Amino acid sequence: MLFSSLILFWFISNVILSYFLNLAPDEAYYWVWSNYLSFGYFDHPPLIALSIKIGYLIFKNELGVRLLTIILTTISIIILYKMLKQKDEILFSLLIFSNLLLNAGGFIAVPDGLLVFSESLFFYFLRKYLMKDNFKNAFFVSISIALMLYSKYHSILIILFTIFAIRKIIFKRNSFYLIFALSLMFYLPHIIWQFENGFITIKYQLFKREGIGFEINNVFDYVLGQFLVYGPLVGFITIISSFLYKPRDDFENVLKLNLIGTLLFFLIMSFRNKIEANWTCLIIFPLIYLSYHYLIEKKFLRKIFIVVSIINSI
Repeated sequence: MLFSSLILFWFISNVILSYFLNLAPDEAYYWVWSNYLSFGYFDHPPLIALSIKIGYLIFKNELGVRLLTIILTTISIIILYKMLKQKDEILFSLLIFSNLLLNAGGFIAVPDGLLVFSESLFFYFLRKYLMKDNFKNAFFVSISIALMLYSKYHSILIILFTIFAIRKIIFKRNSFYLIFALSLMFYLPHIIWQFENGFITIKYQLFKREGIGFEINNVFDYVLGQFLVYGPLVGFITIISSFLYKPRDDFENVLKLNLIGTLLFFLIMSFRNKIEANWTCLIIFPLIYLSYHYLIEKKFLRKIFIVVSIINSI
């Protein structure tokens, strides 16, 4: 009952926010893209433009721009909840509401929300694939991979860390090579677009972004920013809890490596460039899943988290 109320409140509140709040500059930028649909754009893949286009056909206002983001992030939360081993509705609800980045990404029409949705699908079907190796599961893993890549380029990290975490399993499966082939086929339109446009996005992301060069403040800002965007008051508890949780199976090993690998990757990159706090949105699913199960086991820490997160959520 509480979970259903959470979903209803999440959806309605985001609809209200979306209707009354003006677009952020990035959202307006992507809205322009939606008027010129393509298989790629200067600095991002095309899924954000398509999602805005669909929503704007229904509502010709700010809500229309954000509609698909709201729907898809709501589905993401449902998927995550369904995958939990034990159901503690209070703990789960507070983990959701106390996560600043997830709450902002829950309605703002930027690629992050689409990535959270597509990675939720990916982890959902990956767990099914690890339990049962068949064409159906392999096919949906491939679809999920393509959706992640069409959402945000950072998703390549999820793919690489996942392969490394279960390399002893998947390289022995013929279906792994089918997944590779299908994912490549689904993503081929964007690859062709990159080729036709001189790989402009790759050149920009790797070599032409502003702020390239070492500055110690970039490192400190990155570390502090992670505790703030995944809190802010409980960010330390959730991140440390997810690090301390000991995986019970191959799927949880995947989540743990994605969490640690992503945070370390961007920490290293912070020595070279300014890192936007939201770039680690890749870890939202692993962070909530792993910290949730750790807090389930640690009753005293759970009580502390609940008290602090109520204030944080408000």
